[in-house]
Amino acid sequence: MYGEIRRKMALLKSKEPYGERLCAFFRETDRADWVFSCLRLSGSALTRESVQKILRGEIVADVALSDHLKLHAYAQAMNKLENMKEMRYDLLCSSGIRALYRAVFEEEPHYRRRDPVILQWDYLPPHFSDLETEMNGLYGRVAQWEDGAQLPDGTQANSLLRACLLHMGLLEAYPFEEKTEDLARYALLYEMMCAGLPVTVIPMSEQEYNVCVMNFLRSRDILPFYRVMERAVYNKLETMLQIAAEDEI
Repeated sequence: MYGEIRRKMALLKSKEPYGERLCAFFRETDRADWVFSCLRLSGSALTRESVQKILRGEIVADVALSDHLKLHAYAQAMNKLENMKEMRYDLLCSSGIRALYRAVFEEEPHYRRRDPVILQWDYLPPHFSDLETEMNGLYGRVAQWEDGAQLPDGTQANSLLRACLLHMGLLEAYPFEEKTEDLARYALLYEMMCAGLPVTVIPMSEQEYNVCVMNFLRSRDILPFYRVMERAVYNKLETMLQIAAEDEI
């Protein structure tokens, strides 16, 4: 399917430049898709409609103020990732991950100094004294899956697969306590943005996502999560192409 994704990305690129109205629509959709995903995977019951309203500056009466603030924090983090993209930060090194942490949380990063049990995954992360080694190992493993690299099953790696591996690898190491979970999603988004992939909803419930994470932690099988993301990207590109074609009429 990734070959089709490449073809659709090229077709969408050929339709540029878009009008101001269409660009604004795509930006609004991107933010709503990603913020909605982050909230849902964190256990929020907010609907995508409510997310869109709040992002437009509305106050939704039945949504807590804390959720309004959290939602806007996710949206602001997306802006910071766009700035990082312009500066071409590489996340596959300690300085890159720490720069991402500083950008989205606006504080200095420090590796955890304890070994928490992650209840939703029934998982005990690596000992905190091993984190430097674990993180360097993660950077090395993900770097090997560069676009076009040959995989053991004879297929080829691609940018989305690499982004998914970095995401899950960060959850496996769990270097920054509970903030790791948001950081891993930002890392996934950043890698997708740098590859020119569209921002998309992660079409999973919190429970489905946790099952994917648990499976990865036990077997390092990335394919269940990757296939969901691949289909989501494909569907988003289909929708964008349809909207762009209608805008040309």
